[in-house]
Amino acid sequence: MLIFPKDVYTVDEMLPNSLRQWNGCMFQVIGIVVVIMYSTPQFGIVILPIGILYFIAQVYILILWQSALLLCLSRGFQLFSRTLSVIDSRYERFVFS
Repeated sequence: MLIFPKDVYTVDEMLPNSLRQWNGCMFQVIGIVVVIMYSTPQFGIVILPIGILYFIAQVYILILWQSALLLCLSRGFQLFSRTLSVIDSRYERFVFS
């Protein structure tokens, strides 16, 4: 008996089809952009800097989100270690007194 049959179905059946459709769509978009850039070079002059700025913004947002997550996690670990040290000191006072 499978524990997660719907998850197995999703990974085995739906994910490859979704990736295949995504790849097909991406290649169509790239092909259209190449044809437009070939027919009107001014479009390339405009779209390339916008694409580069978009990529930089996406990387910046990702790094910002991950650094905020690490900051929250480090604060949580600091509070957890303080809690453990307080419990340890109280335990030592209780055992050794």
